[in-house]
Amino acid sequence: MLRYIENARRKPEHVRRQIAVAVTIGLFAAVVVLWMVLGGARFGVKAPQPHRVEQNNAPAPLSALKETFSTTAEEAGKLIEAFSRLKDR
Repeated sequence: MLRYIENARRKPEHVRRQIAVAVTIGLFAAVVVLWMVLGGARFGVKAPQPHRVEQNNAPAPLSALKETFSTTAEEAGKLIEAFSRLKDR
């Protein structure tokens, strides 16, 4: 490998640029081929469509968020009360 690099260093600049472009394109092509072979892209294969499940009992996002924060506020209030009782002792 070092011999190839040394030989390339002796060449004129325009030849070195051609070698650099060829090596870059070759490495890029190798990465794309590996990506396709290892499953990064599935060309021509349709992904299965997820099944839609109707859920009428699911809470609305905002109400779920409101419930989470109200529960958190209640718990924080309980903690503050407990610490104040410990502090008063």
